[in-house]
Order: sequence, then structure tokens, then C-alpha cells
Amino acid sequence: MSSEDRVALSTIVREWGRIGCVGFGGPPAHIALLRDLCVVRRKWLSEREFEDGIAVTTLLPGPASTQLAILCAWRLRGAVGALVGGACFIVPGLVVILALAVLFLADNPPVWVTGAAAGAGAAVPAVALHAAWGLIPAGWRRAGPGVGGRARWCGYLVAAGVAGVLTGPWLVLVLVAAGLLEVSTKVSKVWAVPVALPVAGGVGGLAWVAAKVGALSYGGGFVIIPLMREDAVHTYGWMTDGQFLNAVALGQITPGPVVQTVAVVGYAAACSPRPSPSPRPSRSCWWAAPGWTGSGTTSGPRRS
Repeated sequence: MSSEDRVALSTIVREWGRIGCVGFGGPPAHIALLRDLCVVRRKWLSEREFEDGIAVTTLLPGPASTQLAILCAWRLRGAVGALVGGACFIVPGLVVILALAVLFLADNPPVWVTGAAAGAGAAVPAVALHAAWGLIPAGWRRAGPGVGGRARWCGYLVAAGVAGVLTGPWLVLVLVAAGLLEVSTKVSKVWAVPVALPVAGGVGGLAWVAAKVGALSYGGGFVIIPLMREDAVHTYGWMTDGQFLNAVALGQITPGPVVQTVAVVGYAAACSPRPSPSPRPSRSCWWAAPGWTGSGTTSGPRRS
């Protein structure tokens, strides 16, 4: 696309912002909306270009549909378009989910909030299983036709299942080891990268959780839910199991990618109890969570 044909930034703001506001339903809905906009109605991209974009973003870590939105905006207006389009696509859902987190994680959340979260939360296991099942055919195809590749794929699947049950937060090391092993079959030399698990809470713990969300969410946001749950509920104690399930539900009933659930986890971490000289510790949002900075004493997650 030549400089004369570049799409105006105001158009990117309007269209990507619209998709960010109405993109309920996760990646399938986002991709359909982007295809309708960029290929069918405006004809900014060819069908082949759009399909190549889907293929590339699927191979990258992180929410694929969000990266596809950024890629499409980049194709239309370069780096500036990518930044503007990405922000307009992400921010609406982030604002909504953080606003709901403030209500939901209060000591006495409104009945309509808990009711909506409970209803959506009941569907989360089924949706997660459906998403996981959908990853199997693509993963099997990527293993290749050879016996060795498919044998390794089966081994990775078994190792991940066992690790998911037994190792808790150390599951990430199993995933990294499987990745390095697979890379070692393709190249002659592999440099191992040490991975450290922060044991303290606070900003370091949240940064570790968010890093795993960004680095390991291949194939959709549901991939990283077990990792987030282990850290948020058991390792750091920021949330209860029920609160985390409902946080995932909030990610489903708001526009934007499922991985924005990490914003709810970040808010819960920011409002976790701090040591206090009084018999009953106060709950203070004492550092910035992703997309949210709390100040003063406020109600935090219930632990009952």
C-alpha cells in the first residue's frame, strides 16, 4: 500500500475501537469482524494476505486475534497505525473488565455482578475443554508426518498432563524444556535460558504471572488459565478458587481477549492484605496493577 493510499488514523481509531467495543465471543468473533472490515467491506487486504496474517499470529505467543488486529492496522498505516489500532482494540475491554473487577472483588459485591459471574463461570470448564480439544488437530499436524515427530508430540502431551496435575507452578519449566527439546531436533546448537520463579509476591510475582501469560498463550487464552490459577490462588493467595473462576468468566462476558483476565488478577494482587499493626489488616491497593493504579485503602478480595 503506497503512502497515498494509506488509511487515515481517524479511520483506524473508529473502526478498531468499534471492534474493541463489540468483540464479544473471543478470537472467532474478532477474526470474523476483522475479515468483514478489512477484506469484505473495505478491501484493504486480500483474502490471501488476511489468511497469512492468521497463520503468522497463530504461531506467536500471546492472544492471536489481538495480534491479528495489530498486524492489520500495521499493514494499513505502519508502526503508528499498529500502536493506535492495538490500543483502540484492547482498551475498551480492559476498561470494562477492570470496572467489573472493582465491583466483583469488593467485600459486598452487587448481587447482579455475582449472579452474572456465576452463570458465565458455569460454562467456563466446557469452553476451556472445547478450546483445548480444538488445539489437538493443529498440534498433531504441526508434528509432521514422521514417526519421530509424532512420538515426541505424544510424549509432550503426556508430560504436560502429568506436570499439570503434580508440579503446580513448575509446569512452565516442563513447557520450556519441551520447547527446547523440539528446537534441538531442528538446529545443531541450542542455548538454554535459565528460568527463575519469583517466590515473593508484589510486583515481582505479578510480573512473573503476566510474563507467562504473554509468553505461553499459544493457541488461545485458555492455554494459560491453569498457570494463572496456580499462581493467583495457591502460590501467592491473591484470590480464592471461586474468585478466579469468576474472573475467567468476566473475561468471557467482556469484549477483548480472554487473557485480559490477568488484569483482574493484577487488581486482586494490588488489593491483597498487607501487614498492619491493627488486629485486622487493612486492604490497600498499594502498587499498580496492569491498567489500574489503586490509591488509599479499599475493599479487597474476600477470602471466605
